[in-house]
Amino acid sequence: KYLNDIERIPGVQYVNKAIDTTSSIRTMFVYKDDICKNDRDFSGMSCFEEYVIGSNKNLVDAVDVLTTTYDALMLECQVKRIDLLKIDTE
Repeated sequence: KYLNDIERIPGVQYVNKAIDTTSSIRTMFVYKDDICKNDRDFSGMSCFEEYVIGSNKNLVDAVDVLTTTYDALMLECQVKRIDLLKIDTE
């Protein structure tokens, strides 16, 4: 969802998948858009575990996302060697 807003840099590959132990589809819990509008600190925050407690449960949505492993990502992008790997984690 946020990938389209990222400025493109020549020579950089952008892949909209979550890194996991398998390549599959998993449920990810993300903060709702109206929460992110009011507080940008929540933008892009997500987790595979349902990390909310009762009173906060209405603040997140469950979204199915594609996952991949590092090895599968390297094959998909035809990468033989990584000089620098930037990972955006919350």
